[in-house]
Amino acid sequence: MKRIIISTIVVFAFLQSNGQTNGYKTNSRKVLFEVNGYSYTEEHFNKELRFVEFILDKKLSAIERKEGLREIEKNFKVNPAYTLKEIEQVDAQMQQMYQITDVAMIGRMRSALISQIYAGAQNLQGQELPFLIKLMYKYVPVLAFDSQNMLAFTLKDFEAYIYLMQFQALMLGQNLQFTQQELLQAQTNMVQQFYYMSLEQKQYLCSMQVQYEYIYNVYNSLTPQQKQQWQSQIINQQASLYQNYSSADDAFERGYQQAQQNRSYDVKWPEGVNTKAEKQAYLRQKQNDINTNNATMGIYYDTMMQNSTMWDNIIEDWGDTGNYWTYKGVEY
Repeated sequence: MKRIIISTIVVFAFLQSNGQTNGYKTNSRKVLFEVNGYSYTEEHFNKELRFVEFILDKKLSAIERKEGLREIEKNFKVNPAYTLKEIEQVDAQMQQMYQITDVAMIGRMRSALISQIYAGAQNLQGQELPFLIKLMYKYVPVLAFDSQNMLAFTLKDFEAYIYLMQFQALMLGQNLQFTQQELLQAQTNMVQQFYYMSLEQKQYLCSMQVQYEYIYNVYNSLTPQQKQQWQSQIINQQASLYQNYSSADDAFERGYQQAQQNRSYDVKWPEGVNTKAEKQAYLRQKQNDINTNNATMGIYYDTMMQNSTMWDNIIEDWGDTGNYWTYKGVEY
Protein backbone atom coordinates (compact mmCIF):
# COMPACT_ATOMS: atom_id res chain seq x y z
CA MET A 1 0.00 0.00 0.00
CA LYS A 2 1.26 3.48 -0.82
CA ARG A 3 2.11 5.63 2.16
CA ILE A 4 -0.23 8.59 2.65
CA ILE A 5 1.56 11.64 3.99
CA ILE A 6 0.00 14.43 6.01
CA SER A 7 0.15 16.92 3.14
CA THR A 8 -2.27 14.62 1.36
CA ILE A 9 -4.46 14.06 4.38
CA VAL A 10 -5.00 17.78 4.74
CA VAL A 11 -7.19 17.72 1.66
CA PHE A 12 -9.16 14.55 2.32
CA ALA A 13 -12.61 15.82 1.82
CA PHE A 14 -15.99 16.23 3.33
CA LEU A 15 -19.17 16.33 1.28
CA GLN A 16 -20.86 19.71 1.03
CA SER A 17 -23.92 20.35 3.17
CA ASN A 18 -26.50 19.62 0.47
CA GLY A 19 -24.69 16.60 -0.98
CA GLN A 20 -25.36 12.90 -1.06
CA THR A 21 -25.10 11.21 2.36
CA ASN A 22 -26.44 7.68 1.85
CA GLY A 23 -24.21 6.69 -1.08
CA TYR A 24 -21.18 7.88 -3.01
CA LYS A 25 -21.94 9.25 -6.48
CA THR A 26 -18.54 9.22 -8.08
CA ASN A 27 -19.70 10.19 -11.56
CA SER A 28 -21.07 13.65 -10.83
CA ARG A 29 -19.41 16.35 -12.95
CA LYS A 30 -20.92 19.25 -11.05
CA VAL A 31 -18.15 21.84 -10.58
CA LEU A 32 -17.81 23.15 -7.03
CA PHE A 33 -14.91 25.53 -7.66
CA GLU A 34 -12.20 26.23 -10.25
CA VAL A 35 -8.62 27.45 -10.00
CA ASN A 36 -6.33 28.21 -12.96
CA GLY A 37 -8.26 25.94 -15.27
CA TYR A 38 -8.52 23.08 -12.76
CA SER A 39 -12.01 22.03 -11.71
CA TYR A 40 -12.96 20.47 -8.41
CA THR A 41 -16.18 18.52 -8.87
CA GLU A 42 -18.74 16.71 -6.77
CA GLU A 43 -17.11 13.51 -8.02
CA HIS A 44 -13.91 14.46 -6.21
CA PHE A 45 -15.87 15.21 -3.04
CA ASN A 46 -17.55 11.83 -3.07
CA LYS A 47 -14.34 9.92 -3.67
CA GLU A 48 -12.70 11.62 -0.73
CA LEU A 49 -15.76 11.36 1.47
CA ARG A 50 -15.87 7.63 0.83
CA PHE A 51 -12.34 7.29 2.14
CA VAL A 52 -12.84 9.55 5.15
CA GLU A 53 -16.02 7.88 6.31
CA PHE A 54 -14.40 4.47 5.90
CA ILE A 55 -11.61 5.60 8.23
CA LEU A 56 -13.98 7.19 10.75
CA ASP A 57 -16.74 4.59 10.32
CA LYS A 58 -19.18 7.46 10.65
CA LYS A 59 -21.32 9.69 8.45
CA LEU A 60 -20.25 13.30 8.77
CA SER A 61 -22.71 15.93 9.87
CA ALA A 62 -23.67 18.94 7.73
CA ILE A 63 -21.58 21.20 9.97
CA GLU A 64 -18.55 18.93 9.62
CA ARG A 65 -18.96 18.81 5.84
CA LYS A 66 -19.11 22.61 5.65
CA GLU A 67 -15.97 22.99 7.75
CA GLY A 68 -14.18 20.38 5.67
CA LEU A 69 -15.28 22.05 2.46
CA ARG A 70 -13.76 25.36 3.56
CA GLU A 71 -10.45 23.68 4.33
CA ILE A 72 -10.30 21.70 1.11
CA GLU A 73 -11.07 24.76 -1.02
CA LYS A 74 -8.25 26.63 0.71
CA ASN A 75 -5.76 23.84 -0.07
CA PHE A 76 -7.05 23.39 -3.60
CA LYS A 77 -6.32 27.03 -4.37
CA VAL A 78 -2.70 26.56 -3.27
CA ASN A 79 -1.95 23.54 -5.47
CA PRO A 80 -4.91 22.23 -7.49
CA ALA A 81 -2.92 19.82 -9.68
CA TYR A 82 -1.36 18.10 -6.66
CA THR A 83 -4.73 17.84 -4.93
CA LEU A 84 -6.42 16.19 -7.91
CA LYS A 85 -3.54 13.75 -8.35
CA GLU A 86 -3.69 12.70 -4.71
CA ILE A 87 -7.45 12.20 -4.92
CA GLU A 88 -7.02 9.72 -7.75
CA GLN A 89 -4.36 7.85 -5.78
CA VAL A 90 -6.64 7.64 -2.75
CA ASP A 91 -9.52 6.45 -4.92
CA ALA A 92 -7.29 3.77 -6.45
CA GLN A 93 -6.54 2.52 -2.94
CA MET A 94 -10.22 2.33 -2.13
CA GLN A 95 -10.93 0.44 -5.36
CA GLN A 96 -8.28 -2.08 -4.35
CA MET A 97 -9.91 -2.32 -0.92
CA TYR A 98 -13.26 -3.19 -2.50
CA GLN A 99 -11.69 -6.26 -4.10
CA ILE A 100 -10.84 -7.71 -0.69
CA THR A 101 -13.38 -10.23 0.61
CA ASP A 102 -11.56 -11.28 3.78
CA VAL A 103 -13.14 -9.21 6.56
CA ALA A 104 -10.11 -9.57 8.84
CA MET A 105 -7.90 -8.29 6.02
CA ILE A 106 -10.19 -5.30 5.47
CA GLY A 107 -9.86 -4.54 9.18
CA ARG A 108 -6.08 -4.74 9.05
CA MET A 109 -5.93 -2.51 5.97
CA ARG A 110 -8.12 0.07 7.70
CA SER A 111 -5.91 -0.13 10.78
CA ALA A 112 -2.84 0.44 8.60
CA LEU A 113 -4.40 3.59 7.14
CA ILE A 114 -5.28 4.89 10.60
CA SER A 115 -1.77 4.16 11.83
CA GLN A 116 -0.25 6.10 8.91
CA ILE A 117 -2.44 9.10 9.63
CA TYR A 118 -1.72 8.86 13.35
CA ALA A 119 2.04 8.62 12.76
CA GLY A 120 1.99 11.69 10.53
CA ALA A 121 -0.06 13.61 13.09
CA GLN A 122 2.66 13.10 15.69
CA ASN A 123 4.90 15.37 13.61
CA LEU A 124 2.37 18.20 13.82
CA GLN A 125 2.53 18.74 17.56
CA GLY A 126 2.35 22.43 18.32
CA GLN A 127 0.80 23.20 14.93
CA GLU A 128 -2.79 23.71 13.85
CA LEU A 129 -4.13 20.25 13.07
CA PRO A 130 -5.92 19.51 9.79
CA PHE A 131 -9.63 18.99 10.19
CA LEU A 132 -9.38 15.27 9.35
CA ILE A 133 -6.93 14.75 12.21
CA LYS A 134 -9.30 16.51 14.59
CA LEU A 135 -12.12 14.24 13.45
CA MET A 136 -10.00 11.14 13.86
CA TYR A 137 -8.99 12.14 17.39
CA LYS A 138 -12.68 12.67 18.13
CA TYR A 139 -14.24 9.58 16.54
CA VAL A 140 -11.46 6.96 16.41
CA PRO A 141 -8.95 7.83 19.15
CA VAL A 142 -5.92 5.57 19.09
CA LEU A 143 -5.26 3.71 22.33
CA ALA A 144 -2.12 1.82 21.28
CA PHE A 145 0.11 2.03 18.24
CA ASP A 146 2.58 -0.31 16.54
CA SER A 147 4.47 1.78 13.99
CA GLN A 148 6.64 -1.10 12.76
CA ASN A 149 3.68 -3.23 11.72
CA MET A 150 1.38 -0.26 10.92
CA LEU A 151 -1.31 -1.24 13.41
CA ALA A 152 -3.51 1.09 15.45
CA PHE A 153 -5.69 -0.21 18.28
CA THR A 154 -8.54 2.29 18.65
CA LEU A 155 -11.23 2.93 21.23
CA LYS A 156 -13.77 1.58 18.74
CA ASP A 157 -11.78 -1.65 18.46
CA PHE A 158 -11.88 -2.04 22.24
CA GLU A 159 -15.61 -1.32 22.36
CA ALA A 160 -16.20 -3.83 19.56
CA TYR A 161 -14.21 -6.43 21.49
CA ILE A 162 -16.55 -5.94 24.47
CA TYR A 163 -19.65 -5.98 22.24
CA LEU A 164 -18.55 -9.23 20.60
CA MET A 165 -17.87 -10.74 24.00
CA GLN A 166 -21.38 -9.79 25.13
CA PHE A 167 -22.90 -11.00 21.85
CA GLN A 168 -21.20 -14.35 22.20
CA ALA A 169 -22.35 -14.65 25.83
CA LEU A 170 -25.90 -13.88 24.72
CA MET A 171 -25.74 -16.73 22.22
CA LEU A 172 -24.80 -18.99 25.14
CA GLY A 173 -27.74 -17.79 27.23
CA GLN A 174 -25.74 -15.40 29.41
CA ASN A 175 -26.22 -11.70 30.10
CA LEU A 176 -22.68 -10.42 30.34
CA GLN A 177 -22.50 -6.91 31.79
CA PHE A 178 -19.63 -4.73 32.98
CA THR A 179 -19.52 -1.72 35.27
CA GLN A 180 -17.83 1.43 34.02
CA GLN A 181 -14.94 0.79 36.38
CA GLU A 182 -14.49 -2.74 35.02
CA LEU A 183 -14.48 -1.44 31.45
CA LEU A 184 -11.88 1.21 32.24
CA GLN A 185 -9.70 -1.37 33.99
CA ALA A 186 -10.06 -3.81 31.09
CA GLN A 187 -9.13 -1.06 28.64
CA THR A 188 -6.08 -0.09 30.68
CA ASN A 189 -4.93 -3.69 30.95
CA MET A 190 -5.42 -4.35 27.25
CA VAL A 191 -3.47 -1.26 26.24
CA GLN A 192 -0.61 -2.22 28.56
CA GLN A 193 -0.58 -5.77 27.24
CA PHE A 194 -0.79 -4.66 23.59
CA TYR A 195 2.93 -3.94 23.37
CA TYR A 196 3.78 -7.48 24.51
CA MET A 197 1.32 -9.30 22.26
CA SER A 198 2.23 -11.35 19.24
CA LEU A 199 1.68 -9.86 15.79
CA GLU A 200 -1.30 -12.18 15.26
CA GLN A 201 -2.93 -10.99 18.48
CA LYS A 202 -2.38 -7.34 17.56
CA GLN A 203 -3.83 -7.84 14.09
CA TYR A 204 -6.86 -9.53 15.61
CA LEU A 205 -7.52 -6.68 18.04
CA CYS A 206 -6.89 -3.93 15.50
CA SER A 207 -9.46 -5.37 13.09
CA MET A 208 -12.05 -5.95 15.81
CA GLN A 209 -14.37 -3.09 14.90
CA VAL A 210 -14.70 -4.22 11.29
CA GLN A 211 -15.16 -7.86 12.26
CA TYR A 212 -17.77 -7.20 14.92
CA GLU A 213 -19.74 -4.88 12.64
CA TYR A 214 -19.80 -7.57 9.95
CA ILE A 215 -20.86 -10.37 12.32
CA TYR A 216 -23.58 -8.16 13.77
CA ASN A 217 -24.96 -7.29 10.31
CA VAL A 218 -24.89 -10.89 9.15
CA TYR A 219 -26.80 -12.01 12.25
CA ASN A 220 -29.42 -9.27 11.94
CA SER A 221 -30.08 -10.24 8.32
CA LEU A 222 -31.22 -13.74 9.37
CA THR A 223 -34.78 -14.92 9.92
CA PRO A 224 -35.82 -15.97 13.48
CA GLN A 225 -35.43 -19.62 12.50
CA GLN A 226 -31.98 -18.99 11.05
CA LYS A 227 -30.96 -17.12 14.19
CA GLN A 228 -31.97 -20.13 16.27
CA GLN A 229 -29.90 -22.39 14.02
CA TRP A 230 -26.99 -19.95 14.24
CA GLN A 231 -27.21 -20.01 18.05
CA SER A 232 -27.22 -23.82 18.13
CA GLN A 233 -24.18 -23.89 15.90
CA ILE A 234 -22.33 -21.49 18.19
CA ILE A 235 -23.20 -23.53 21.27
CA ASN A 236 -21.90 -26.71 19.64
CA GLN A 237 -18.66 -25.12 18.46
CA GLN A 238 -18.17 -23.31 21.75
CA ALA A 239 -18.44 -26.61 23.63
CA SER A 240 -15.66 -27.97 21.44
CA LEU A 241 -13.44 -24.97 22.19
CA TYR A 242 -13.91 -25.28 25.93
CA GLN A 243 -12.64 -28.85 25.88
CA ASN A 244 -9.19 -27.28 26.03
CA TYR A 245 -10.02 -26.20 29.56
CA SER A 246 -10.93 -29.59 30.99
CA SER A 247 -11.11 -28.62 34.63
CA ALA A 248 -11.27 -25.69 37.00
CA ASP A 249 -7.69 -26.45 37.98
CA ASP A 250 -6.54 -26.01 34.37
CA ALA A 251 -8.36 -22.68 34.13
CA PHE A 252 -6.86 -21.55 37.41
CA GLU A 253 -3.35 -22.55 36.41
CA ARG A 254 -3.56 -20.63 33.12
CA GLY A 255 -5.01 -17.52 34.71
CA TYR A 256 -2.71 -17.61 37.73
CA GLN A 257 0.42 -18.02 35.63
CA GLN A 258 -0.61 -15.21 33.30
CA ALA A 259 -1.31 -12.90 36.21
CA GLN A 260 2.09 -13.66 37.70
CA GLN A 261 3.83 -12.97 34.38
CA ASN A 262 1.97 -9.73 33.72
CA ARG A 263 3.39 -7.07 36.01
CA SER A 264 0.61 -4.64 35.16
CA TYR A 265 -1.97 -6.98 36.70
CA ASP A 266 -1.94 -6.74 40.49
CA VAL A 267 -3.53 -9.80 42.09
CA LYS A 268 -5.03 -8.89 45.48
CA TRP A 269 -6.48 -11.70 47.54
CA PRO A 270 -8.81 -11.25 50.53
CA GLU A 271 -7.43 -11.72 54.01
CA GLY A 272 -7.03 -15.39 54.84
CA VAL A 273 -6.59 -16.44 51.20
CA ASN A 274 -2.91 -17.29 50.93
CA THR A 275 -2.15 -20.79 49.69
CA LYS A 276 -2.74 -22.08 46.21
CA ALA A 277 -5.58 -24.32 47.43
CA GLU A 278 -7.26 -21.37 49.19
CA LYS A 279 -6.98 -19.27 46.06
CA GLN A 280 -8.48 -22.04 43.94
CA ALA A 281 -11.42 -22.35 46.34
CA TYR A 282 -11.87 -18.57 46.39
CA LEU A 283 -11.93 -18.37 42.58
CA ARG A 284 -14.45 -21.18 42.32
CA GLN A 285 -16.73 -19.36 44.72
CA LYS A 286 -16.39 -16.08 42.81
CA GLN A 287 -17.24 -17.84 39.54
CA ASN A 288 -20.79 -18.23 40.79
CA ASP A 289 -21.14 -14.43 40.70
CA ILE A 290 -19.87 -13.82 37.19
CA ASN A 291 -21.12 -14.75 33.75
CA THR A 292 -18.02 -16.41 32.38
CA ASN A 293 -16.17 -19.62 33.18
CA ASN A 294 -12.72 -18.06 33.02
CA ALA A 295 -10.46 -17.33 35.98
CA THR A 296 -9.09 -14.16 34.42
CA MET A 297 -9.65 -11.79 31.51
CA GLY A 298 -6.67 -13.46 29.86
CA ILE A 299 -8.47 -16.80 29.66
CA TYR A 300 -11.40 -15.15 27.92
CA TYR A 301 -9.03 -13.35 25.58
CA ASP A 302 -7.43 -16.65 24.53
CA THR A 303 -10.87 -18.10 23.90
CA MET A 304 -11.93 -15.04 21.91
CA MET A 305 -8.87 -15.47 19.71
CA GLN A 306 -9.96 -19.03 18.95
CA ASN A 307 -13.50 -17.81 18.32
CA SER A 308 -12.29 -15.59 15.49
CA THR A 309 -11.93 -18.70 13.34
CA MET A 310 -15.23 -20.03 14.64
CA TRP A 311 -17.15 -16.91 13.53
CA ASP A 312 -15.53 -17.07 10.10
CA ASN A 313 -16.49 -20.72 9.74
CA ILE A 314 -20.10 -20.08 10.72
CA ILE A 315 -20.46 -17.22 8.26
CA GLU A 316 -18.87 -19.34 5.53
CA ASP A 317 -21.29 -22.17 6.32
CA TRP A 318 -24.16 -19.73 5.82
CA GLY A 319 -22.75 -18.71 2.45
CA ASP A 320 -22.31 -15.09 3.46
CA THR A 321 -18.56 -14.72 3.02
CA GLY A 322 -17.39 -11.63 1.12
CA ASN A 323 -20.43 -9.42 1.65
CA TYR A 324 -18.85 -6.81 3.91
CA TRP A 325 -19.18 -3.98 1.40
CA THR A 326 -22.80 -4.91 0.67
CA TYR A 327 -23.69 -4.55 4.33
CA LYS A 328 -21.88 -1.22 4.42
CA GLY A 329 -24.14 0.01 1.62
CA VAL A 330 -21.22 1.26 -0.43
CA GLU A 331 -21.76 2.23 -4.05
CA TYR A 332 -18.64 1.99 -6.17
